[in-house]
Amino acid sequence: MLTANRWRGWHLAVVAVLLGAVMACEWGGKYLLGFPKPAAGPTTFTAAEILSVPLDAFRDYAKGLPYDSVSGAGDEQRLLLRIEVRGKDTTRFYGPFARIEPVLGEFQVDSASLADGRVIARIWSSGPYPKLNLQAGWTYWWVDGVGGKWRSVLISASPGKRDTSRLEFHDYRDPRDSEYQKSRSPWRQDVARFVWTESDELLWRNCTGDSSGIVLAT
Repeated sequence: MLTANRWRGWHLAVVAVLLGAVMACEWGGKYLLGFPKPAAGPTTFTAAEILSVPLDAFRDYAKGLPYDSVSGAGDEQRLLLRIEVRGKDTTRFYGPFARIEPVLGEFQVDSASLADGRVIARIWSSGPYPKLNLQAGWTYWWVDGVGGKWRSVLISASPGKRDTSRLEFHDYRDPRDSEYQKSRSPWRQDVARFVWTESDELLWRNCTGDSSGIVLAT
């Protein structure tokens, strides 16, 4: 995987799963170098309205955010549909090709701002992938803390389907990842990944927060 190292700082990992998402945070260095400031949250609607806000209003906000398309900051791969095991043979069936890009500056946002609601990444898919509510084209990844509970909403740009799931706080560190730095700040910039576990495909990205590894039920 290519690298896109630019800066180091606070971070919070967020993993979106089939029925949930994972978030984690930790101190990642004393200095922040050459990074953009976080974008403002939406001004024409609130987190409580995210499931009913007109799609045009949401798209105006989401499309105006700065996304990092540099290789290494985001990730791309074909998404797994299913695994079939017959005797000693294992066959994996793959679906559409997808790419995830983080919103620049989100690794600096504190958990209070995150709870107010904001888009943290976008995912492009070559075709539908129902498990993550991905349609052909762009899908935006929104998170908020409405009602004191963390929530993930995946919103496709067209036809505007919205899929809600919970969030989990969780540390994710992969020494095989080119952006992972074990001896220093593990994640030094905005990073988004597709992550595979034994259960299913995951979406992951780092941001920041002022709370430590909390795991919520999925």
